[in-house]
Amino acid sequence: MRATAVRSLEVIKKSVLENGVRVVPRIQPLTRATREPTVLELLQERRKAAGAQWPANIRLEPAVPKTALVDVERHARRKLKLLTRER
Repeated sequence: MRATAVRSLEVIKKSVLENGVRVVPRIQPLTRATREPTVLELLQERRKAAGAQWPANIRLEPAVPKTALVDVERHARRKLKLLTRER
C-alpha cells in the first residue's frame, strides 16, 4: 500500500504536547462571496432611474439563454443566435 497524507496524519491533543511546541492554527473555512450585480443589471437600473432622459440610441438587450433555443431545429439554431445578436 502507498503511504498517503491521510494515512500519515495523527491527531494529538494539545494537552499531550510539551510546552513550547508550535501548533499550526486551524484552516479558516471558505466564505462565499456575495453576488455582485452584472453590468447589464447596473445599466438597467440606470435606465429606470433616468426614465425619459435615457438616450434612445443605447439599447440594453439581455443575452438569449440556451433554454430558449431548445425547441428550435439544430441547423437553424446557429443562424437564429446570430440574428439575435446586435452587430
